[in-house]
Amino acid sequence: MIGKFPKSARLLLRKEYQKVYREGVRHVGKYIVADSIFKEGSNTRLGITTSRKYGNAVVRNRFRRILREAYRQNIEFLPRGMMINIRPRIYAKRAKTNDIAKELITLFSDKNCKPKNHN
Repeated sequence: MIGKFPKSARLLLRKEYQKVYREGVRHVGKYIVADSIFKEGSNTRLGITTSRKYGNAVVRNRFRRILREAYRQNIEFLPRGMMINIRPRIYAKRAKTNDIAKELITLFSDKNCKPKNHN
C-alpha cells in the first residue's frame, strides 16, 4: 500500500456527493462510472459509492480497497482541483487493481476531462 487516504482527500458530506452527482460530468468506462466536478483552489478529492445491488459487504469492500489503491498509485495523473465520485459497474467484480488504475487514467486524461467555464 502506498501512502494513506486522509480525510482531506475524500468527499465527506452528503451535499458534496449530491453536488457532484447533479452538476458533474459523467465518465463511463467498462469497470467504473465516475461523476466529476472542478472546484477551484482545492486538491482532488475522491468519493466511492457502492450500493447493495452491487454485492454483499465483502464484494463492496473489495471494490473500495482496489479503487483506493488505484487512486493512490495514480493521483499524480489526475487533474488537480476535482471532486470525483466513483461507482462500480458489474464488470468491476472481476477487475484487478491494474484494470481499475488504467481505466481511471483513461477516463480522466486531458482529452476527456476539461474544466467547464462558468461565464
